[in-house]
Amino acid sequence: MTKAEFKAEAQKRVENCLMERARLGAIESEADMIAGVSVVMGLVNESFFESSYDNSMDIVPPMWLMWPMSGRSIVEELKKDE
Repeated sequence: MTKAEFKAEAQKRVENCLMERARLGAIESEADMIAGVSVVMGLVNESFFESSYDNSMDIVPPMWLMWPMSGRSIVEELKKDE
């Protein structure tokens, strides 16, 4: 699997999981979930795609970080795209 394929598949699965947890009323913090996922994706990027620590987060979609930092709900933003 290429880095681009991993990024696309991981993003799809994370967003699907986030939406399903929101639908079930089981998510307590979107930001905490995305922070955890982002750390794991960065580690995968370093371990399997030879990224350095300094650029390991290039695999994480920027909006996953920007929306929570600006007080916006990732779930609400994704619902707009449905």
